[in-house]
Amino acid sequence: GLSGRVYKAMRKDIESGFEQAVAIKILKSKNIEQGWQQEYLSLAQIRSDNCVSVLSWERFEGQPALVMECIHGVNLGILIQNQVLSQKEIHYMTQEIHKGLRDLQQGGLAHGDLSLKNIMVTREGQVKLIDFGLSNYGGQEVKATPLYKAPEVSAAIRPSYFSDLYSLGVIIKKMGGHKKDYSQLLLEDPKK
Repeated sequence: GLSGRVYKAMRKDIESGFEQAVAIKILKSKNIEQGWQQEYLSLAQIRSDNCVSVLSWERFEGQPALVMECIHGVNLGILIQNQVLSQKEIHYMTQEIHKGLRDLQQGGLAHGDLSLKNIMVTREGQVKLIDFGLSNYGGQEVKATPLYKAPEVSAAIRPSYFSDLYSLGVIIKKMGGHKKDYSQLLLEDPKK
């Protein structure tokens, strides 16, 4: 990614012997370390089945790093390159992405860079939002994927739930959902 490298690793508790596969995102630059610490503190509060879980803030060879749940699957971009989604599948994906965005909103956050590559679909079909959080802090330049970026974010206005909905609209079209109006779905209570 633009701000860090991600590695798969095994996390082991010495006392219990419990092992867990994790993803470690190591910062490329220490200049944005404070923003990453803020990202960790905020994301650690988010409990969502549709957002990657952030487990801890660590140092790896002197560099700051986020330890996150390891997601086994593919990003949505790769999925739709290799498979045509049915309208039922598009509806499901849209609903699950929206649930993740609402969970972020309830935690006072926005994704800020919602795109096909930042949505993972697990082997079991679960949808998870990844690679977000840094856009939620003042002073940070938002580096969002241009095709999915809402006009207000392009005008240097901080990302919000509503700019994320704009990005979701672009994603729906990319999935092939332009044949149906999904606006009503976005107004539904995602907890149903």
